[in-house]
Amino acid sequence: MPRKYNIEKEIKFNNPNGSLGLIAIDNTTEPSIRFCQPEEIQRHKIKKQSRSITRISTPIPVHIPYLNKRINHIRKTTHDTFLTAFKGLRKDGYYRRRIDFELAKRIIAEQIDAIVKDANYLSNPPPRKPEWTGWA
Repeated sequence: MPRKYNIEKEIKFNNPNGSLGLIAIDNTTEPSIRFCQPEEIQRHKIKKQSRSITRISTPIPVHIPYLNKRINHIRKTTHDTFLTAFKGLRKDGYYRRRIDFELAKRIIAEQIDAIVKDANYLSNPPPRKPEWTGWA
């Protein structure tokens, strides 16, 4: 379904006051790319060119566990194909990976679209069909 406006323009990366955190690279032991609470990421470490750890501002609050579930689903179904290889192997023998901001933005926008769609449905449900009362 096409959007009324481009929500992706409202999602801003490397914002020290962002309401969402992103750890965009795997650590050396396991797959660890994830969204997190912004408090996990220190504000002074966010720079304009940050690509591995950042804060993100979104137009409405998002559900972090859903976003992480979506990342894990993408990783599992694509075998990390759409994530960039990053600085060698993890201890489990797989390549470390990095998620690019474009994919992260799409995941966030997908959830915001779902939230907005649910809110619109709840506030404006479709009209109910009149119940059939039988032959009058």
